[in-house]
Amino acid sequence: MATGDLADVLRRIRRQLPDSWFPTVSPNLDAALHGPAFALSEAHAQVAYAEAQARIATATGGWLDLIAWDFFGGRLRRRPGQSDASFRALIIASLLRERATRPAMEKVLLDITGRAPIITEPGRASDGLAWDAYGGYDVGTPWLEPHLRFQAFVTAFRPLPGSDQEGVTDADILEAINVVKPAATKVWVRIFD
Repeated sequence: MATGDLADVLRRIRRQLPDSWFPTVSPNLDAALHGPAFALSEAHAQVAYAEAQARIATATGGWLDLIAWDFFGGRLRRRPGQSDASFRALIIASLLRERATRPAMEKVLLDITGRAPIITEPGRASDGLAWDAYGGYDVGTPWLEPHLRFQAFVTAFRPLPGSDQEGVTDADILEAINVVKPAATKVWVRIFD
């Protein structure tokens, strides 16, 4: 017997009646009380359902779509066939997210996949340069050519089987990267298991 189910509500109503008025076993009384008990148990179930739909962590179906619409307008929509878990992960990753920085990209990918990405920026000295024989920090790779400025190479990893992020798809990973990447930049992405 769970709180709010039919048997619980029927027992609660029955306890409100004086013991001396009715015998312990009274099929007629139980039948008469069964109607209001059913209505109250259904009302309790509806309230519990409404409470669940009011939070991102527990919302399901169309209610999750409404939450996304409230926060993001038409910018964040569920793809056809996308599961609640996958869409919920995308909504959470998009809320109050730091954007337009390398740490933001690392964090969003770690949050939605549970695994840290490898990010290389050709224009960043620590990613593409080395010390030369004369003590200068200028021995570079061909990446330092002007046509590769404002670009990054990201190696993202799919969630491990059995992890909390297991429902996250490659499309979710790409969408998360697009949400946090700086404007007017190119991010080259490869995704591995």
